[in-house]
Amino acid sequence: MARASQDIIAGSPAVPFVDLFRDAFPNYRLRRSAGPAPQSMMARRVGHHRLVSLRATSAGLLSAVPTPGASANDDVKLLWQIEGTSRLAGPELEALVRPGDAIILLPGRGYELETSPNYSMLSLTFHREAFGSWTRLVERQFGSVIPSNSALHAAAAALRAILGARSQPAFDALGVRDVVRSFFNAAALHEELASNSPSHLPYRLRQAREAILDNLANGEFGPADLAREIGISSRLLYLEFSRHRMTPRQFIQDLRLEQCRQQIEAAGGARNLTAIALANGFSSSSQFSRAFRAKFGASPSAYRTQLTE
Repeated sequence: MARASQDIIAGSPAVPFVDLFRDAFPNYRLRRSAGPAPQSMMARRVGHHRLVSLRATSAGLLSAVPTPGASANDDVKLLWQIEGTSRLAGPELEALVRPGDAIILLPGRGYELETSPNYSMLSLTFHREAFGSWTRLVERQFGSVIPSNSALHAAAAALRAILGARSQPAFDALGVRDVVRSFFNAAALHEELASNSPSHLPYRLRQAREAILDNLANGEFGPADLAREIGISSRLLYLEFSRHRMTPRQFIQDLRLEQCRQQIEAAGGARNLTAIALANGFSSSSQFSRAFRAKFGASPSAYRTQLTE
């Protein structure tokens, strides 16, 4: 099917935004703040999959409203937050989604997604039977935030490429399947490794985590140092991490950045960002800013500002 796309910039497009929205988001209602609100939306169907890129300048409220008997009630929606923040709320459901994060949604269940100004996201929607082997993961992870990581960023980049490319149905379908699998693999790995309790980590990774936390301020602390700290060879260290689809260097960097994010949130504006960076092993504010943006989708200063909006 040919791609459908349009931009809404305070004007009257050939295809009304509301019509495009209804086609891309069945079971949803959209309410935005009063006043001029430039919006843009690109939507495309690849087989039975709906791909959407949405950007809005003003705050809004996206409501999932189940319709009795509607096929959309059995849909699964994968959502990548690109800019801005959003709050998910529903029966026994509450989450704050930040730039770079992702979330699994089930449109057949009632909930609301309140979006901040200057909000943008990507989404991919499909019937849950299309990836039935992941059903249990979807049920467990529904409404849970999956923090920013390299696998999610790669999947989002692939989704953007499919949205913006000339239609090639066979290749598009292959690309979409890879995006979904990458997303679910990232969600499964997060479930395995990023539990709120470090005790849920595998033994070697729990050892590694404690060793890294003890050496956060040492910017030279790397995989060789980590292997020595936990008493194994570098070869065995890399083998152990490969079983969990990551590298020791990635684990060290991700833990440093997660500690920085937690400290920014805890301190608000009361602590200098450079001090946070140096305390967690970054050699300069510029190095820290690049790494933080790559992981969380916003610079440290922009992230801190978003927390107060």
